[in-house]
Amino acid sequence: MTEETPEIVTKNWKSVGVFKSYEKALEKKNSIVEKHSLVKIRRCGRGGNEFRVKYWDETPQRKKKKK
Repeated sequence: MTEETPEIVTKNWKSVGVFKSYEKALEKKNSIVEKHSLVKIRRCGRGGNEFRVKYWDETPQRKKKKK
C-alpha cells in the first residue's frame, strides 16, 4: 500500500505599509480588500505604536525541501 505525501503550501503575506494610527491603517485595508481576499492589520514597532497592513498573496508556493 503506497501513501502519497500531501503537498505543503505555505501562506505568503505581503506587507502594504506601516501607519502611525489605526484609522489610517483601516482606510488602507478597506481600499485593498476588494483586490485581495485576506487582509489583516497587525501591531508593530516599539511598544506596539504602529500598525502594519498585510495581505495574503494567493499565488501557490511550495515549501523548500532540506537537502
